[in-house]
Amino acid sequence: MSCRRSKLLIPLNRRLLHMVTGMTHQFLMLAEFVRVLKISKDTRIEAKVLQYLSIMIQNLQSEHAICKALDYCFSNGHINSIITHEYEFHAGDLALYYVSFLRAVSGKLSKDTICLLLNVQEGVVTSFPLYTEALRFAHHGEKMIQTAIRFSL
Repeated sequence: MSCRRSKLLIPLNRRLLHMVTGMTHQFLMLAEFVRVLKISKDTRIEAKVLQYLSIMIQNLQSEHAICKALDYCFSNGHINSIITHEYEFHAGDLALYYVSFLRAVSGKLSKDTICLLLNVQEGVVTSFPLYTEALRFAHHGEKMIQTAIRFSL
């Protein structure tokens, strides 16, 4: 393992452990995950980030926790940054982790939170990255990915 990669992986694994176990402010970590995705070109690191974010979102239980967490996550653009990040899907299982992440996000959307994922300019909706990116996988070669996307939309 290269020195640069190990310098990224060790702190990332610590942060992920803290995040999953609830020992830190989970959603304050989103900016850090976006930063890691931007500087890392390693699909294994990207897969880990997507995996843990999916777990974190799926584990939101109470309606109050979901609303508070999603308001924070979605309103500052971090989720859209993670959704629109340029991934190299041809390598390994990254597409599976990405689709799992999209499904986790879409599963927590409500009429109150969907507006937080829309890109708006001058009061006009210009895009909905979650939907746009999910459509890219609607006709994926793997049936499991197609099915997951169809249940997400």
